Amino acid sequence: MTGEKRLLACLVAPVFLAGAFAAWADFTGFEPLARVRAELAGARAELALLGERWSRFFSGEEIRLEAASREAELALGELSSREEREENRRLRLELGLRLRSPWRLLTVELTPTTPPTLVAGENQGVVAGQAVLVGGWLAGVVGRVAGDTAELVPLGDPRLRLGVRLERIRRTGVLVSREGGLWVDYLSADVLPEDGELVVTSGLGALPPGVPVGRVSEVGWEPGALELSCRVEPAARVAGAAFAHLMLP
Repeated sequence: MTGEKRLLACLVAPVFLAGAFAAWADFTGFEPLARVRAELAGARAELALLGERWSRFFSGEEIRLEAASREAELALGELSSREEREENRRLRLELGLRLRSPWRLLTVELTPTTPPTLVAGENQGVVAGQAVLVGGWLAGVVGRVAGDTAELVPLGDPRLRLGVRLERIRRTGVLVSREGGLWVDYLSADVLPEDGELVVTSGLGALPPGVPVGRVSEVGWEPGALELSCRVEPAARVAGAAFAHLMLP
């Protein structure tokens, strides 16, 4: 028992002495201990201030991230709505063309290549020579045909020669590709065409009459000549088009 009391006294005495020293230092204003306590208090205050700043920073960052996330969601929603509206508009135009057209039409997809390829072929009843319309205007004719794809021979291809008619003056000629553009040759010069005059197929050849091709953009004629030529600006915009129409028998 005596040994246990001695051990307890050894443990308690330092604690008692430390407490007594702290009380004496407070009472007498012992400067070293006061400085230590002041520094500890200052450190605790700085730590509290730093913690508060970090808390405000993370709270603000969270708010900014939430706002950015909401803005991104709204932007994606607006983009999706625009794409849906554009798709609906295009489909209405396609449907309207099919309803207004005097011909039977088959809607086919175009690949995004240059030149594009028709995503339809023999298995869908496509045959070479059929007229291809884009936006209601003649874009070319069907070339080589495979099982589920077909070649588009565009206007301006040297292989393509079409019989056409100028609607206002009712004169017929042949549409050919030369000098980097489309020209109607072999037109009678008894009546001069005007700029902007509509050019359609004449019905001579494989295509039916009245398919719109484009408009006159330049007239080439020398006084006294019996024939004239005129340049034609095609109206079909194939680049970027997603769909085309094939004219069926």
